[in-house]
Amino acid sequence: MLDNTWRSVNTVATPNAEEIQRQALRWRLFVPVCLLGVALTTLAVVTSTALKWQGIWPAFFLEFGATILLGSLLFVVQRSFLQTVRRESRTVVEQVGARADALEQRIGDQSARIETLAQEVEIARAERHAAEDTALSAITNDATYDAVTRALWEAESRRAISESFRVRASANVAGMRLYFKLLSAVERTGGSLPFISLTPWFPDGRDVKRESWHSGEDVATVMNRIVKNLETANLDATRNAFDAQLVIENLHLSLDLAIHSLRGDLPRRLRGPLIELVDERWVLTDMGLESRTDEFFVSIDAFPDTLPRFQRPGTPEFRAPPAPDGVSEELWKTLITVARMTYMLRGRR
Repeated sequence: MLDNTWRSVNTVATPNAEEIQRQALRWRLFVPVCLLGVALTTLAVVTSTALKWQGIWPAFFLEFGATILLGSLLFVVQRSFLQTVRRESRTVVEQVGARADALEQRIGDQSARIETLAQEVEIARAERHAAEDTALSAITNDATYDAVTRALWEAESRRAISESFRVRASANVAGMRLYFKLLSAVERTGGSLPFISLTPWFPDGRDVKRESWHSGEDVATVMNRIVKNLETANLDATRNAFDAQLVIENLHLSLDLAIHSLRGDLPRRLRGPLIELVDERWVLTDMGLESRTDEFFVSIDAFPDTLPRFQRPGTPEFRAPPAPDGVSEELWKTLITVARMTYMLRGRR
């Protein structure tokens, strides 16, 4: 557009050969006119001084000759002024055109840079997604400390998972959960020793000792320690109550869901960072209990917090919302119980 505008202005401002010829001073006409004015003026002077003429003729010759000379002079001055104006106009137009060309070049360079930047961002995004997918796949491929740590760190740094992130450790929906948290222990030398904190959790409030997973330890060794802790607490540690393989599978599924929801790759985004993937439909997030298949959602504000209830005696008892269509009363009761126990102590873990 700038180029077209400059060409049209340049065409108007730059005279062609015919225009130049038309604007040229016509000396064959101009010189005789000037000579005629000089002759009449001279005649008026001669007749009035030498010949002593009286009357209107000397005055007529003088006025007519002076008019011709003055007109010729004004004509020359006008043409000089117009030529100066045209010359300056062409200079200004050329400068404007040069600036327009430079601006158009800058705009073109910026557009190319924007396109390049967009491509670089897309490439970086694809590389980051590939790294995240590789980290997620490594959980089920080898389940090493480094693989789990990397996947947890990626999810935590992007706020895909909650600070209270956990996975189901039992086939029973009302059974045991296992909190995963990246922590660091201060050593006597003044440094820090990173580890993964594994805390068992039960909806009915039973307490089991927390375990730590350190670098270099095999996942089976850590899971065996959790089994011993369950037995020490006089709890069922069979495969139906605690399934180490199910923990790793649910860890992969949970992180995969959280990361892909954050990317926008899923038909329905999660409303907040993921706390727990309960089953194929239901999840707990920092925002509340929500369905992955429809708009059904129970906000965290619907669940009572323990501390305010102690501070405000007489607070009405919590009433669970009715079960949505297609959900059994037993499953809904379990979901509400798990959500209530999760959110009543929110911010404490």
